[in-house]
Amino acid sequence: MPSFTIAAAQTSSVKGDIAANVQIHTDFVRIAAEHDVDVIVFPELSLTGYEPELAGDLILAPEDKRLHRLHELSRRLDLTIIAGAPVESGLEKPHIGALIFSPGQSLIYAKNHLHGGEEMFFSPGDQTCVLNIKGRQVGLAICADTNHPDHARDAADHGASIYASGVLLNENAYASDTALLQTYASKHAMLVVMANYSKPTGGWTPAGKSAIWDEEGQQVTKADGTENALVLATRHAEGWRGRVIKHGSKPRKKTSAISDFILFAHPRSGSTIIAEILDLHPRLRVLIEPFAENFHTWERDNKNYLEQIVDAASLDTQLTEIFTEYNGIKVTSWPLSFELYQHMMMHTDRKVIFLRRENLLKTAVSSAISHQINVWEKRNLPADVEGLYKNLQNIPIDKLIEYIESTQKGMDLYEKRLHTRPQNMVKMITYEALYDHPSDQETLMHGLFDFIGVEQIFTDKMKRLLDKGLSQMNTEDMYRHIPNHEEIETQLGNKAHGFLFGS
Repeated sequence: MPSFTIAAAQTSSVKGDIAANVQIHTDFVRIAAEHDVDVIVFPELSLTGYEPELAGDLILAPEDKRLHRLHELSRRLDLTIIAGAPVESGLEKPHIGALIFSPGQSLIYAKNHLHGGEEMFFSPGDQTCVLNIKGRQVGLAICADTNHPDHARDAADHGASIYASGVLLNENAYASDTALLQTYASKHAMLVVMANYSKPTGGWTPAGKSAIWDEEGQQVTKADGTENALVLATRHAEGWRGRVIKHGSKPRKKTSAISDFILFAHPRSGSTIIAEILDLHPRLRVLIEPFAENFHTWERDNKNYLEQIVDAASLDTQLTEIFTEYNGIKVTSWPLSFELYQHMMMHTDRKVIFLRRENLLKTAVSSAISHQINVWEKRNLPADVEGLYKNLQNIPIDKLIEYIESTQKGMDLYEKRLHTRPQNMVKMITYEALYDHPSDQETLMHGLFDFIGVEQIFTDKMKRLLDKGLSQMNTEDMYRHIPNHEEIETQLGNKAHGFLFGS
């Protein structure tokens, strides 16, 4: 079984401020992704703070628009986020819940056992929750659940090999409660994870010291005190290894000493994956597609940059604003004009990573497929992929020719113009070099990081993003669902623009 990393986020919350708390969660999740975390657990009621009196007005559901960023991060970074919030119970009082954001789905667990006094504001749940996360069975608990041995036993009986709890423990309760957690670990042969608060909330002063115990009850790792931190455990062949990543409370900011850069590509060239990999670097912040028509709808705080741009001067204004917060942006050759993109890439102080795909036939066909099914990334495909592709319609040959010729012409012109810039300011790469030769991927990514001016790294999560089997949406089998695929291959397949099938 591949290595697996789980993290307890020892963090604070802002009283009743969901937007601020989502930002805190976002920051911790991004740091977790940099360390290849597969699941991150936050303290009890982390999205609102532990504020029982306010809970009725702070009820959240996974589909709440304010939580869209957590959905998106889970999907993009391929990790599961377990965050705390009051949730609807169908009764007079809400549950104390755990909102679970996993790639492709979201779930809710309701705390079964209430702490003394919580019954005034909350209703208890009655269901055991065990999640399958990348082959590991993770049982969930919330604070007082862990005071009841039958709760841990039920999780184990349902197959849990990991027991993860978000809590609010003060010094008075810490010793006795952690002794119970240690006992559950050895008794049920489970890894036990406890995520505590770092700062006071709801009148309680937490002890911090989030910790993890292995299946024999041995402590794997623990936070020193009440610092903001990620407490990690990674499963290796010889057992669990722990570490603590101390983390400031401020969101990650742009590192000013690094070169600003533009990742420019045509659509269906793998550019989003490359941007996400660059953004995983701890010293980089990359904004993806800020000039897309619907960018402002993707996340709650996104600005509509496109409507601000009418000429080169207004484009410069928006870029200046973006580059105060980000080191890089990823843009594709649409919807701005050729002249504006050219103006953007000729800025003397910004480097350009220029990405194109040699097989323009697959590019054109993939674009046509995405327009038909309205899906642009593999991770957004429904479970019934075959059913979706069986409804594909003929793709007009003339439309494919037009797409190929216009893309070829535009990218050739951009490339010719970029050749007039100093060599150390432009990096040319191809889709095929990045995706078709796995043995060279680490070297190529090191080259990109070196070009930008940051340390050369290549994490397991970066490797997974470059795995065509995991990221490539269209395969030869999928192309065969196009009714006129043989006509397309016969009329358009050639060495200049590539083939749909074979070489």
